Formats: sequence, C-alpha cells, structure tokens
Amino acid sequence: MLTSDRLQEQKRGRDFAQWYLELGREYARDNMLDAAISAYRQAVKADPTFSTAFVELGKILVNSGLEDQGLEAYRRAVRSNPSDPNAVLHLGQELEKSGRLKEAIRVLRTAVELAPAHSVARSALGIACYNAGDYDQAERELREAIRLDPCHVTAHVGLGVIMCQRGEYREAVDLFTKVLDLYPDNGVALFNLGWAHIRLEDFDAAISTLKRASDVSPNDHQVFNNLGFAYTGAGLLREAVKAFARAIRLSPYYAPAYINLSCAWFKLGQSSKALDVCNEVIAFQPECVQAYYNKGMILFRTGNPDDAATMFRKVISLRPDYVDAFVALGRAYLAMRQFDRARDAFGRTLALKPDNTRIHLLLGSALEQLGRIHEAVQTYRAATRIRPDFSGAYYRLGLALVRLRRLPDAIDAFEHVLRIHPHHVQARLKMGRLLTTLGLRERALKEYKLLADLDRDAADALFDMLYPEQSVKSAKRKRHLLPAHALAGPGPAARAPSPAFHY
Repeated sequence: MLTSDRLQEQKRGRDFAQWYLELGREYARDNMLDAAISAYRQAVKADPTFSTAFVELGKILVNSGLEDQGLEAYRRAVRSNPSDPNAVLHLGQELEKSGRLKEAIRVLRTAVELAPAHSVARSALGIACYNAGDYDQAERELREAIRLDPCHVTAHVGLGVIMCQRGEYREAVDLFTKVLDLYPDNGVALFNLGWAHIRLEDFDAAISTLKRASDVSPNDHQVFNNLGFAYTGAGLLREAVKAFARAIRLSPYYAPAYINLSCAWFKLGQSSKALDVCNEVIAFQPECVQAYYNKGMILFRTGNPDDAATMFRKVISLRPDYVDAFVALGRAYLAMRQFDRARDAFGRTLALKPDNTRIHLLLGSALEQLGRIHEAVQTYRAATRIRPDFSGAYYRLGLALVRLRRLPDAIDAFEHVLRIHPHHVQARLKMGRLLTTLGLRERALKEYKLLADLDRDAADALFDMLYPEQSVKSAKRKRHLLPAHALAGPGPAARAPSPAFHY
C-alpha cells in the first residue's frame, strides 16, 4: 500500500514530467531538436510510466535520423503502458519502416485490437501486410480504414496501388482521384494516378497527370521516367527522350531511365545512340539484365545476330529463368542458320514455359529446318491442343503436313485456320492448291472465288494452277469467274509488328 509521502512523490513526478513534456513540445515547434530531446528525456526520467512522453521522444529521435534510439523509445512507451494504442501504433509503424515486417504486423494487430475503430492503425496494418506480400489481408484492412475514415489519404493510395497490381486500373484511378479532390498537390497520388493511366493506355491523361506530378516533385527521377514512358506510348518520342534524360540527370545511376531511353532512341531510328545508352548502363551496373537484353535486341534488329546471341547468352547467365532471352537467342540462331542451337534454345524455353504456344511454333520451325518434320508436326499439334483457336499453329501444321505429302491432313489443318480466320489469304490459297492437286476442282474453284474477294494476286496464282492453259494476264478469260467487286485489286497488306522491348 502506497504511503501518503509516496503518493505525493508520484504526483510531483507526474507534474514535473508534464512540465518537461510541454517544454519539449515548445522546443520542437521552434525546431530546437537537441533541446527538445533533452526535455523529453527529463520527462520520462521524472515519470518512467509516461508513455506519451516516450512516444513524442521517439518521434523526434526518428525525425533527427536516430532511428534505433527512436525505436527503443517506442518500445519503452509500450512497456510503460501496454494498453496505449497510440504507443503500440507508433512502435508498429517504426518496425514496418525498418523492415521488421513480421514483428510489425504482430504489433499493429495489437493496436487494432486495442482500438478497432482507429483508421490509422488499420491503414498501417494494411501497408505492413502489403509489404509482406499478403495483398488480400492488406486490401481488407485498407478498405476498413476507408470505411472508418472516408478521407484517409494513405488508405486510398495504398488500396489504389493494390488495385493496380490486380489489374483493376479503373478502381485505382477512382481511388487516386478521390485523394486529389481533397489534396490536389499530393505527389504520391499524382505519381500513381499517372501510372494507372499508362496501364489503361490513356496516354494523354497520363502525360497531363505526370506533368502535374513533376511540378509538385521537380526532383523526383521516377516521375520523369514515367512521364517519358507515357510520351513513348503516345508516340511523342522526342519528348520521351527529354523526359528520360531529365530522369538521368536527377539520378545518374537509375537504370530504368537508361533502359527506356535506349528504347526511345531505337524507335527513332537512332540505333547507335540506343546502343551507347545500353553500354552506359552496363558500365555502371554490369549485371543489369535488361541492358544486355535491349542491346541484344538492337543488334539483332540491325542485322547482327552473332553479337546479339552473345548478349542473350549473357542475360541467361545472369538470369537462367529469363524466358524472353531464350526466345531471342533461338531467333538469333535461326538467323545464323544454327538450327541445332536454335532447337536447344527453344527446348529450354519450353521447359520453363510449357504452355507458351509461340515457343512451340519457333521450336517447330527449327525442327523443320533440321529436316525433322514429324517432330515439328507433333510440336504444332501440341500448340493447337494448348490453344485450339491459334490459327498460326494450324497454318504451320498444314505446311509441315504438305511436306510429308499428307495432303488430306493438311487440308484439314487449313480448314481449321479458315474457321478461325475466314480472311486468311495464304491458308485459302494453300487450300485451293491442295484441292487442285487432289483433283477436287469444284471445291478448288469455290476457294478461288472466295479468294478473289480477299487478294487478287493470290486469286491469280490459284487460277493459273486451275487453268494452266490460259494466260495469267488475260483478265477477260477470268472475268466470268470473278465477282464484279473483286476486280478492284488487292487491299492493304498487313504490317509485321516490331519486337517488343520490356521495361
């Protein structure tokens, strides 16, 4: 039982502690940090159970760069009053910042249990769960924080980031926009809103948003990198180059900006500049996988598959699971007519991605070049089983079956192509030729008439096979077989896409 003297002593201690606390706050407001720290230390010395003083001491220590001492102050705050949700919250937040996520989540759960309606505690727990990779729990906590406080900025931004990762970009845009309705100059919301617009391929909106972000955060290299990315998407490549260059000036060792700059230069037709940029990255970051990959792609596209293959092998040595590097290496070997190596590269790729139908086609091509047509047929059939609507696999299957003289099976393959893509000119031409070879002239003539609607030159080629005795230049002799509108000539040809660079 406490004596009267002991009670009086405790009261005096609390009074002194409160006085030092107020003094510390005054010093802190005046930015007299050393004096503030001294005053807070006196407060907790006068009353070792004063959790509020420990918390405020922890804050100012952390803000002064003394994170370890600040963390210890938060721990003492919790020990002095384990039921103080504010003390528990600050300890959890500091643990999360220091990367001690498992302990942070445990402590922040305690804060939520102590104060279930505390939106900041909910949000902090959500952020910690997100950083620990538990996105489902993070989403639940952040949504609850928003329910408790519809204006909670951190919860809106955190939930928006999760929605971006889930591919729910529209909801992410709504969340970031709500923050900006309250705080138009919130740089984090602007940055993430710009990225969401990029993912939605709304490049004009992305450019507008990221320009605002650059005004708010003129020294943030990531803002300018993303702005350059948006310019690239909009086809404004000169502007993209300027934005990436600005990002590099702000952060000379920020590799993503160099990678994106190399892509922009390449798209502008400046291959030598693109290669120079890749070499710059490699000089200061010798293990930058993307730099070697981009350099290899540029070399390949500029007609140097040998050196390109060297780059792709380097990528694989650094990242043995880099699927695109195996694919690119196989393509380089095909270009060099090193078909055994191409087959091996595509085979290793399939071991990593057995359901990738594009790789099945490339492997089949290498096998055909090696004369292993039966194996190629099996590879193409595997692709059609994985993806029954893949017309390219059926087309290559048909060509391989023709080489094996399995003409009825080839016709069946081309029929699959035409069921998927009725306007596939080459498949219809191959079909017509096979039907003619098999003596099925009526069916071949039907294909000819259908082909005439698609491509006059292809129709002429089939006509010459059907009627070898007639001149290919004699349009009058074919006119009775053609629909009137087919005489206008061929339509525009499809353009092959350029290889994609990965960012």
